[in-house]
Amino acid sequence: VFSWSFCLIWGVAWLIGYLVLGLATSANAGVTPIWAWICGAGMLLCAGVLSIVVAFRGLSGYRASSERSRRESSQGVIYGWTWFLAFGLGMSALGMISQRYELNANATASLYCVVTALLVGALYMIGGALWGDKSQFVVGVWMLMLTLVLPMFEGSTGYIIMGVLGGGGMILEAVWALFASRKGGFADGIRAGKTEAA
Repeated sequence: VFSWSFCLIWGVAWLIGYLVLGLATSANAGVTPIWAWICGAGMLLCAGVLSIVVAFRGLSGYRASSERSRRESSQGVIYGWTWFLAFGLGMSALGMISQRYELNANATASLYCVVTALLVGALYMIGGALWGDKSQFVVGVWMLMLTLVLPMFEGSTGYIIMGVLGGGGMILEAVWALFASRKGGFADGIRAGKTEAA
Protein backbone atom coordinates (compact mmCIF):
# COMPACT_ATOMS: atom_id res chain seq x y z
CA VAL A 1 0.00 0.00 0.00
CA PHE A 2 1.53 3.26 -1.13
CA SER A 3 1.49 6.52 0.80
CA TRP A 4 2.41 10.10 0.05
CA SER A 5 4.86 9.66 2.94
CA PHE A 6 7.12 7.50 0.77
CA CYS A 7 7.50 10.26 -1.81
CA LEU A 8 8.30 12.79 0.90
CA ILE A 9 10.83 10.54 2.66
CA TRP A 10 12.70 9.60 -0.50
CA GLY A 11 12.38 13.08 -1.96
CA VAL A 12 14.13 14.64 1.04
CA ALA A 13 16.76 11.88 1.05
CA TRP A 14 17.51 12.43 -2.64
CA LEU A 15 17.50 16.21 -2.34
CA ILE A 16 20.03 16.26 0.50
CA GLY A 17 22.08 13.23 -0.48
CA TYR A 18 22.57 14.06 -4.15
CA LEU A 19 23.17 17.75 -3.50
CA VAL A 20 25.94 16.82 -1.06
CA LEU A 21 27.44 14.46 -3.65
CA GLY A 22 27.23 17.05 -6.41
CA LEU A 23 28.63 19.99 -4.47
CA ALA A 24 31.38 17.92 -2.85
CA THR A 25 32.41 16.43 -6.20
CA SER A 26 32.51 19.86 -7.86
CA ALA A 27 34.65 21.21 -5.04
CA ASN A 28 37.05 18.26 -5.26
CA ALA A 29 38.08 18.48 -8.93
CA GLY A 30 35.44 16.03 -10.11
CA VAL A 31 36.30 13.28 -7.62
CA THR A 32 33.69 12.42 -4.98
CA PRO A 33 35.26 12.35 -1.49
CA ILE A 34 34.58 9.40 0.81
CA TRP A 35 32.70 11.50 3.35
CA ALA A 36 30.22 12.58 0.66
CA TRP A 37 29.57 8.94 -0.29
CA ILE A 38 28.99 8.13 3.38
CA CYS A 39 26.57 11.04 3.73
CA GLY A 40 24.66 10.04 0.59
CA ALA A 41 24.50 6.39 1.64
CA GLY A 42 23.40 7.43 5.12
CA MET A 43 20.50 9.45 3.73
CA LEU A 44 19.34 6.51 1.62
CA LEU A 45 19.67 4.14 4.57
CA CYS A 46 17.58 6.43 6.78
CA ALA A 47 14.99 6.72 4.03
CA GLY A 48 14.85 2.93 3.76
CA VAL A 49 14.32 2.48 7.49
CA LEU A 50 11.62 5.17 7.62
CA SER A 51 9.88 3.59 4.62
CA ILE A 52 9.72 0.25 6.43
CA VAL A 53 8.21 1.95 9.49
CA VAL A 54 5.61 3.73 7.35
CA ALA A 55 4.80 0.50 5.53
CA PHE A 56 4.21 -1.45 8.75
CA ARG A 57 2.08 1.34 10.19
CA GLY A 58 0.04 1.36 7.01
CA LEU A 59 -0.55 -2.38 7.12
CA SER A 60 -1.53 -2.31 10.79
CA GLY A 61 -4.09 0.41 10.13
CA TYR A 62 -5.41 -0.95 6.88
CA ARG A 63 -9.08 -1.90 6.90
CA ALA A 64 -10.09 -4.41 4.26
CA SER A 65 -11.25 -7.97 3.84
CA SER A 66 -8.74 -10.57 4.96
CA GLU A 67 -8.29 -11.82 1.39
CA ARG A 68 -7.63 -8.36 -0.02
CA SER A 69 -5.37 -7.50 2.90
CA ARG A 70 -3.28 -10.62 2.37
CA ARG A 71 -3.07 -9.99 -1.36
CA GLU A 72 -1.91 -6.38 -1.03
CA SER A 73 0.48 -7.32 1.77
CA SER A 74 2.04 -9.98 -0.44
CA GLN A 75 2.26 -7.53 -3.33
CA GLY A 76 3.98 -5.00 -1.10
CA VAL A 77 6.56 -7.51 0.12
CA ILE A 78 7.37 -8.67 -3.42
CA TYR A 79 7.55 -5.06 -4.61
CA GLY A 80 9.89 -4.16 -1.77
CA TRP A 81 12.21 -7.07 -2.57
CA THR A 82 12.14 -6.02 -6.23
CA TRP A 83 13.50 -2.59 -5.28
CA PHE A 84 16.14 -4.11 -2.99
CA LEU A 85 17.40 -6.67 -5.50
CA ALA A 86 17.27 -4.32 -8.49
CA PHE A 87 19.37 -1.70 -6.76
CA GLY A 88 21.65 -4.08 -4.88
CA LEU A 89 22.55 -6.14 -7.93
CA GLY A 90 22.35 -3.25 -10.38
CA MET A 91 24.69 -0.95 -8.48
CA SER A 92 27.10 -3.83 -7.77
CA ALA A 93 27.21 -4.62 -11.49
CA LEU A 94 27.90 -0.98 -12.31
CA GLY A 95 30.77 -0.95 -9.85
CA MET A 96 32.26 -4.03 -11.49
CA ILE A 97 31.90 -2.50 -14.97
CA SER A 98 33.50 0.74 -13.82
CA GLN A 99 36.52 -1.09 -12.41
CA ARG A 100 36.91 -3.57 -15.26
CA TYR A 101 36.86 -0.92 -17.99
CA GLU A 102 38.66 1.66 -15.84
CA LEU A 103 36.05 4.35 -16.29
CA ASN A 104 37.03 7.75 -14.96
CA ALA A 105 35.18 9.37 -12.06
CA ASN A 106 33.08 11.59 -14.30
CA ALA A 107 31.89 8.73 -16.52
CA THR A 108 31.16 6.55 -13.49
CA ALA A 109 29.08 9.26 -11.83
CA SER A 110 27.08 9.87 -15.00
CA LEU A 111 26.47 6.15 -15.43
CA TYR A 112 25.28 5.76 -11.84
CA CYS A 113 22.88 8.70 -12.18
CA VAL A 114 21.35 7.47 -15.43
CA VAL A 115 20.89 3.88 -14.27
CA THR A 116 19.47 4.99 -10.92
CA ALA A 117 16.91 7.25 -12.61
CA LEU A 118 16.06 4.44 -15.04
CA LEU A 119 15.51 1.87 -12.28
CA VAL A 120 13.48 4.25 -10.11
CA GLY A 121 11.36 5.34 -13.05
CA ALA A 122 10.62 1.81 -14.18
CA LEU A 123 9.84 0.56 -10.66
CA TYR A 124 7.51 3.48 -9.91
CA MET A 125 5.65 2.81 -13.14
CA ILE A 126 5.36 -0.87 -12.21
CA GLY A 127 3.98 0.19 -8.82
CA GLY A 128 1.46 2.40 -10.56
CA ALA A 129 0.30 -0.53 -12.69
CA LEU A 130 0.25 -2.90 -9.71
CA TRP A 131 -2.01 -0.73 -7.55
CA GLY A 132 -3.73 1.28 -10.27
CA ASP A 133 -2.01 4.39 -8.91
CA LYS A 134 -1.56 7.20 -11.43
CA SER A 135 0.62 9.18 -9.02
CA GLN A 136 3.35 6.55 -9.02
CA PHE A 137 3.14 6.40 -12.79
CA VAL A 138 3.66 10.18 -12.98
CA VAL A 139 6.76 9.98 -10.78
CA GLY A 140 8.06 7.12 -12.88
CA VAL A 141 7.64 8.99 -16.16
CA TRP A 142 9.36 12.05 -14.65
CA MET A 143 12.34 9.92 -13.61
CA LEU A 144 12.60 8.32 -17.05
CA MET A 145 12.64 11.79 -18.60
CA LEU A 146 15.69 12.58 -16.48
CA THR A 147 17.57 9.72 -18.15
CA LEU A 148 17.54 11.78 -21.35
CA VAL A 149 18.76 14.91 -19.59
CA LEU A 150 21.54 13.47 -17.42
CA PRO A 151 23.91 12.35 -20.24
CA MET A 152 24.14 15.97 -21.38
CA PHE A 153 26.02 16.97 -18.21
CA GLU A 154 29.11 15.90 -16.33
CA GLY A 155 28.84 13.68 -13.28
CA SER A 156 28.85 16.33 -10.56
CA THR A 157 26.11 18.29 -12.33
CA GLY A 158 24.20 15.04 -12.76
CA TYR A 159 24.17 14.57 -8.99
CA ILE A 160 22.73 18.05 -8.55
CA ILE A 161 20.07 17.38 -11.19
CA MET A 162 19.14 14.14 -9.42
CA GLY A 163 18.78 16.04 -6.15
CA VAL A 164 16.86 19.06 -7.42
CA LEU A 165 14.71 17.53 -10.17
CA GLY A 166 14.56 13.95 -8.89
CA GLY A 167 14.20 14.59 -5.17
CA GLY A 168 12.32 17.83 -5.73
CA GLY A 169 9.89 16.06 -8.04
CA MET A 170 9.14 13.46 -5.37
CA ILE A 171 8.56 16.15 -2.75
CA LEU A 172 6.16 18.03 -5.04
CA GLU A 173 4.33 14.77 -5.70
CA ALA A 174 4.01 14.15 -1.96
CA VAL A 175 2.65 17.66 -1.32
CA TRP A 176 0.21 17.35 -4.22
CA ALA A 177 -1.04 13.98 -3.00
CA LEU A 178 -1.36 15.18 0.60
CA PHE A 179 -3.54 18.12 -0.36
CA ALA A 180 -5.54 15.94 -2.73
CA SER A 181 -6.17 13.40 0.04
CA ARG A 182 -7.68 16.09 2.23
CA LYS A 183 -10.11 16.84 -0.59
CA GLY A 184 -10.81 13.17 -1.26
CA GLY A 185 -9.27 13.21 -4.73
CA PHE A 186 -6.25 11.91 -6.60
CA ALA A 187 -6.91 8.28 -5.70
CA ASP A 188 -7.36 9.37 -2.08
CA GLY A 189 -3.94 10.93 -2.07
CA ILE A 190 -1.94 7.90 -3.07
CA ARG A 191 -3.92 5.64 -0.78
CA ALA A 192 -3.30 8.06 2.12
CA GLY A 193 -6.63 7.25 3.70
CA LYS A 194 -5.58 3.63 3.99
CA THR A 195 -2.03 4.05 5.09
CA GLU A 196 -2.58 6.80 7.63
CA ALA A 197 -5.67 5.31 9.30
CA ALA A 198 -4.23 3.76 12.43
